[in-house]
Amino acid sequence: MESIRTHNTQTMYSNQEKEIKFEGDLSPKNLPLLTFYKFPEDGSKELVFFLSKLDSLVNLRKLDLSGSFSSKPNEHGPLLVSKISVLIKLEFLNCSHCDLQELPSSLFELKNLRILDCSKNQLKSLPSDLELLQALEDFCCSNCDLQELSSSLFELKNLRILDCSFNHFKYFPSDLGLLQALEEFNCSNCYLQELPSSLFELKNLRILNCCGNKLKSLPSDLCLLQALEKLYCSDCDLQELPSSLCELKNLRILDCHDNELKSLPSDFGLLQNLKEFYCENNQLESLPFSLGNLSNLKTFYCNNNDLFSFPFSLSHLYPNLKICYFNNPLLPEIPIDLEKLFIYLKEKAVEEFQNTRVKAAKKRT
Repeated sequence: MESIRTHNTQTMYSNQEKEIKFEGDLSPKNLPLLTFYKFPEDGSKELVFFLSKLDSLVNLRKLDLSGSFSSKPNEHGPLLVSKISVLIKLEFLNCSHCDLQELPSSLFELKNLRILDCSKNQLKSLPSDLELLQALEDFCCSNCDLQELSSSLFELKNLRILDCSFNHFKYFPSDLGLLQALEEFNCSNCYLQELPSSLFELKNLRILNCCGNKLKSLPSDLCLLQALEKLYCSDCDLQELPSSLCELKNLRILDCHDNELKSLPSDFGLLQNLKEFYCENNQLESLPFSLGNLSNLKTFYCNNNDLFSFPFSLSHLYPNLKICYFNNPLLPEIPIDLEKLFIYLKEKAVEEFQNTRVKAAKKRT
């Protein structure tokens, strides 16, 4: 299964061709050349020297102050972040797990900042000055105990990626629709009970992750997201998928596992670009015949459901389709071996075709 996007600040940053990287090496001769610096996890010894030499870091574009996720936050984080306004070339800042209670005003003087990760802090709110970061393209504020998103966030016209997962929102403001450049949106595990209508104004959205919310249903306006390629909606108490979902012509990955689905839309086969489909751990009793029309489908997980049959049309997808279908106790006579399964489905398809011809002949006579 293609993993849901996680915020990896090391890989997301577009490295310079000749990036000069030092971790803990702040010798005077290196300072003007430094483009990337990772503050040591136990940086008490380097703290005073680092702060005294900030003015010398004239070419620093990438700064990682993050604490160790396996142990403790960077206790020097608040002080370090409050002093970085002199780093005028900075494009990337990772201040995750830095024991921050707020984002200091000095941060908003970084006019070239494109990527900001302030996840795993206790921010509770975002400041109004956030709108000053007009170059920002990627913003992660997950796991920050946020109750709402500041209206200033929606003034970031170049924002392409927004990760606000694992917070305590119950709704999003209507201004969300102002983020017209947004391509990836992660609002998973945020206590949401519905998706805001403004979400469907984001015409460039390619990836939507709304897992782990208590949505119960997806709105029919989902079809307005015509650029959508990946939809993750697992563990949302969904009882059905809207038929309008089948109008998402560019959808390549659909993950709706761990819900309460009993059926799928009959037009599911219209998702001609679908490559991966995960619907395990639901209550599905049958699958639509049109599933066999998904000529690009490569991975299909439907284990742990209540299926009592497979559509014979799935035989059309052999040998390119990988199916995981264990623990469907109502499936009779279905071979466990994948190759034998497709042979079985082809035989049943021929049998069904012959029965149809016989019935048609009887009607003519």
